[in-house]
Amino acid sequence: MPALLVAQTPDQLDAALPAPEHPRAVVIGNLDGVHRGHRALITQARALLPASGRVVALTFTPHPAKILAPQSAPPLLVGLVRKRELLLAAGADAVLELRFDAAFAALSPVEFVERVLLAGLKAQAVCVGYDFTFGKGRAGDVRVLRELLTARGVALAVVEAVAAPDAAPDAAPDIADRAGAAAAPAAGEPLICSSTRVRRALGSGQLDEAERLLGRPPELEGEVVSGAGRGRTIGVPTANLQLDGEVVPQSGVYAAWAEVLGPTAEHPATGGGVWIEPRPVLLRRAAAVNVGYNPTFTGPARTGAAPPSIEAHLIQPPGELPLPSLYGQTLRLYLRARLRAERRFPDVASLVAQIRNDIAEAEGLLQADNADRPE
Repeated sequence: MPALLVAQTPDQLDAALPAPEHPRAVVIGNLDGVHRGHRALITQARALLPASGRVVALTFTPHPAKILAPQSAPPLLVGLVRKRELLLAAGADAVLELRFDAAFAALSPVEFVERVLLAGLKAQAVCVGYDFTFGKGRAGDVRVLRELLTARGVALAVVEAVAAPDAAPDAAPDIADRAGAAAAPAAGEPLICSSTRVRRALGSGQLDEAERLLGRPPELEGEVVSGAGRGRTIGVPTANLQLDGEVVPQSGVYAAWAEVLGPTAEHPATGGGVWIEPRPVLLRRAAAVNVGYNPTFTGPARTGAAPPSIEAHLIQPPGELPLPSLYGQTLRLYLRARLRAERRFPDVASLVAQIRNDIAEAEGLLQADNADRPE
């Protein structure tokens, strides 16, 4: 099974993948969500290397904005473990997760190139996006980077903006539209892939747009934790998620594929890094998912006052035994359709009747979707 080297220092990377034996092309970025644009960077970096070369994703932890402008730092689409898995799936051989702090932020563009890319990473080639900036006060851009690297004999590849593919002309109407989500961009406008656009699409319930940007169904992932326990009392038990990522989609009811994941496989690497493998999928079920505030029980005053809850009802196939407790397990939800907005019902009986309808609708949609399973 393929594995990804995870390192926190260049020395750890060098010990496991010696630079002379394995020439390196370095992709630089926060790479949150690992969308189509990020994968284009990794593909381009691979093209710059000989067969023995290795693609290294250089990322920063925490996100630089959390240090430089914490009040406007973007919420992250995925947690660290999932980000590593997605980088591996995209074709990266290693990820260097450099600590970003005030001292690192103070590096000039020349210092960044000399200390990090050349002396530290021993980069043979570098690949960045068209809007890349670096160094203290974002003093460096693509032009500056090219000048610095060319003077030192290092190749630079710049990937231009990546547009998401158009929606299929014969595709069924997006359920998000029928559920009252905000309209997608005007027809004919290119949909440029960026983490910001993915966040915006999820925040407005536009799953189709988010999937086009990501190149895969949008997902939520986290540990199953104790909730209020109402679902079991009304005959619809749910798994309550504590998210690893920070982005929550628009409130509402969704049809989703739910996967119960096994533990991360980690193996020590020479020099202090680790090799990781993707977590195995232990169980896959259709699910109806509620994202929101449970206004029938909590009242409208709570809406927006606290983070919404994420509750997944895993649909039991006929003839199968009920699931054991999922507490403490990691659950991933691939969101496939937004069925409706969350709303307050006059009584619990009316809510339960609607939930039963939601489950039936989700099951029908996912049966049709089953031939197009997410990778």
